[in-house]
Amino acid sequence: MKKITLLFLGILLVTGLSGQTLLGSNQYLQFFGGINVYSGEIGGSNTGISFLDNWNLPDSRWQAGIGYKFSLSNRVNFRLLGQYMRLAGNTQNLKNSNKFSYVRSFESQLFEAGANLEYSFWNIVKAHQIRTQTYLFGGLGLMFGTKVDFKSDPPIEESMTNMINFNPNPAPYITAGLGFHGNFSAVAIGLEFWGQFMMSDFVDGIRYYNTSYYDFSAGVSLIFSLRTKKQTECFCDY
Repeated sequence: MKKITLLFLGILLVTGLSGQTLLGSNQYLQFFGGINVYSGEIGGSNTGISFLDNWNLPDSRWQAGIGYKFSLSNRVNFRLLGQYMRLAGNTQNLKNSNKFSYVRSFESQLFEAGANLEYSFWNIVKAHQIRTQTYLFGGLGLMFGTKVDFKSDPPIEESMTNMINFNPNPAPYITAGLGFHGNFSAVAIGLEFWGQFMMSDFVDGIRYYNTSYYDFSAGVSLIFSLRTKKQTECFCDY
């Protein structure tokens, strides 16, 4: 984790030194919301089936957040963000649920704070203005979990109590994805597809077999951006 953090900060530093400074860049206040699907012991990872194959709309939950984005250059952006997320899963919704002798479900709430770095590999420019951008992004952050609403039928055996934690500790996460947005003067609207690797095995309240398997979620978000500051000079390289 330490190496990943240092690498991320190094990329940010080099980008900032070679491009526009944060204070002189385009800056955007962003609002975003969307849906997600969870993969973990209850969401499908221990079944050997891809979480997308197990995706059922009733298990999808919503998330919403706010961010602030700086344009370091015409191709690189840096974003600070915070969001509220709900996650849920149910073994009954798995395609091979008949292999289980129990029914377990959960719903949890997470608060997250983090930073993303974006690289736009396809810009469409008209009249010296970038109209659309398609980009890859990655980032790091910290999630704070609240009490997990966990249900089990039959109840969890006493021998498994060491595998349960309904009050998850704060844990780091890594996120990555693909995004697109269109610029309309001082307003931009975008769409992002993302995956999030959570360095915790208790997002759903339980882990199995005394082995830690980190949990994972994926989703899609709609982003509305409002420009709060215009860049002080034109970037030359589109």
